[in-house]
Amino acid sequence: PAPLKLARERRCLPHVIPPHILRAAMPCALALLPLLLAPGALAARRVLEPVPAPTMKSLASSTDVICGGPEIWRIIKGNPSVAGIMSINWEKIDATAEDYIRTQKALIQRLGHELEALAKRIEEKKAHEQVQEISPEKIRELITAAAASFDGIENAQRTKCGVPSIRPRAPRRAFRKSSEEFRAAAEAYFTGEMSLGNAPFLDVCTELLP
Repeated sequence: PAPLKLARERRCLPHVIPPHILRAAMPCALALLPLLLAPGALAARRVLEPVPAPTMKSLASSTDVICGGPEIWRIIKGNPSVAGIMSINWEKIDATAEDYIRTQKALIQRLGHELEALAKRIEEKKAHEQVQEISPEKIRELITAAAASFDGIENAQRTKCGVPSIRPRAPRRAFRKSSEEFRAAAEAYFTGEMSLGNAPFLDVCTELLP
């Protein structure tokens, strides 16, 4: 029966696939054979040569590289066993990461507002520190105010700021008082925003009090 069955299969084979097609397909089949066997060999190699599992140290060098910081790092490396890794609470990790991101966004927004406020203060400080030179008109105003102790600028001009030989004389201690009044007026005016600079102070003084 076995030889008879084999003979029958051989007699039926030409009726299924013609011999010339088998001969033509043989080179292609031989060429594809290594490719067909490669996945199985690769799978067998994976089984025979297991890849070592990465350590926690190799995944990250510090907690800062994981969004969420130490909390997520603690959850991940809490139980290093296979069962522990498979039972990691990813929902908690996601919630922790989202909370961390919200906190960082709020911090960034707050720092942005602080930087804007600091930039504004710097600009205001720069504008405040820009010293202006006093004008000739303001010099005349200060000298005229200081001459009040002479009973006016005209009397200060007439007595040449209190020369004793000129009659009628200027009021008693008018020169000393005018100096004190001029100093007080100048200190109240020169508060850091104004400077004498190259203003023609002596020229204006000579003009008013020749």
